[in-house]
Amino acid sequence: MKHSLFTVLLAVCLLITPAFTSAQDQSALSNSLSYLFDISQVAWVVCDQNRAYLGFATVSPDVEHIVRTAASIGSKAYGGEVQVWGVGFQFGGWRPGGGLPYICTTVADRGEVTSSNCPGLQ
Repeated sequence: MKHSLFTVLLAVCLLITPAFTSAQDQSALSNSLSYLFDISQVAWVVCDQNRAYLGFATVSPDVEHIVRTAASIGSKAYGGEVQVWGVGFQFGGWRPGGGLPYICTTVADRGEVTSSNCPGLQ
């Protein structure tokens, strides 16, 4: 009886841990990017798993730097690979593959940029 109860409890813990860890990671990503709300160009920020979408009210050369920095900071907090997309503010709810344009995107892993199509930052 003790053995089967232990097995059941172990199975429940193993099932719950990945979901809890994922929620913690996403929360860490969201918290690490909260500084973006202090930047006047950033209209909105949405985090979804290991991705962040930044809506820009105005587009200037600073956008590329903001996207790159957010990817670096976010990936440190997340503890792994993070991809940040910069889009126009009018595209609230934007996701890759939806056919709408984006400004640029950067991928970073544990603070190091691994790829970027942001002009001048490659």
